[in-house]
Amino acid sequence: KYKFLSPETRHQAIQDLKAADRSKLVIHEKFSREIKKARDAAMMMLVTSDRELMSAIREKKKENKEIVRRNNILMRTQ
Repeated sequence: KYKFLSPETRHQAIQDLKAADRSKLVIHEKFSREIKKARDAAMMMLVTSDRELMSAIREKKKENKEIVRRNNILMRTQ
């Protein structure tokens, strides 16, 4: 019934998050599609309970916020 993330897709997503350009969040296309299809609460629970994946996503979001903050400071000082 549920379409769970395949191990390859999950692995690819983690690799992409770790390797992504620091200025943008890059998530593997196939992974994004599978997440979009995850309207199902059980699916979302599976993804959010995946510690490694969630921490990779959180880490990337933190980096992005830091970059935005730095850019804003640069803009103001010019």
